[in-house]
Amino acid sequence: MKTLNLKGRSKGFVDFYNFAEEYRRKNGGVFDFRRSKSVLADSCLSAGYFDETTKNIVVALNHKKHEETFVHEFCHFMQFVEQAPVYVNCKDDFWWDMEANKWGIHTWDSMLSTIALEHDCEKRAIHFGRKYKLFNIKKYAQGTNAYMYFLQYVYMNNQWPKSTRLYDSRLPSIMPNKVLPLSKFKHTHQGNGTRSLPKR
Repeated sequence: MKTLNLKGRSKGFVDFYNFAEEYRRKNGGVFDFRRSKSVLADSCLSAGYFDETTKNIVVALNHKKHEETFVHEFCHFMQFVEQAPVYVNCKDDFWWDMEANKWGIHTWDSMLSTIALEHDCEKRAIHFGRKYKLFNIKKYAQGTNAYMYFLQYVYMNNQWPKSTRLYDSRLPSIMPNKVLPLSKFKHTHQGNGTRSLPKR
């Protein structure tokens, strides 16, 4: 589906959607709404994704957080349109090495660039969330922090989980309710100590 049925949705979301629709048309983006609980992106299940080759903003409509996912993926589209440094400098080596089972310490720089990309995207989403009153900002920030640590988990385990239930778990509820600075995610935390992964 290229358009979303806005009946029954909040005024804030409708206003945001109309803004996003105008921005999409101006910059050649494509809304791709799918009636499923998850979508497949490079063999990984997720609630949505942005594809820069097609400019598709893909969202699984049956996922309970699909509105938040839409905002998040739209922000990736904005990063692409702006050619934001975090977008341009993001390396995808890790994802291909993970698929080929060639994971190693040399891929940390790639994962860290992904964390930086997602961190910037989530801060953009929170900006829109606050401006249009789209969601609970504190809970969204907790989810953001959980997501950043989740990406570290993916790196440490060399695999993307088959479940998309991160936000259904208890993890977000124990996170700080303000987005932690990017510097917090440049280290892996083990026991009582903090270890910085070495540069390649």
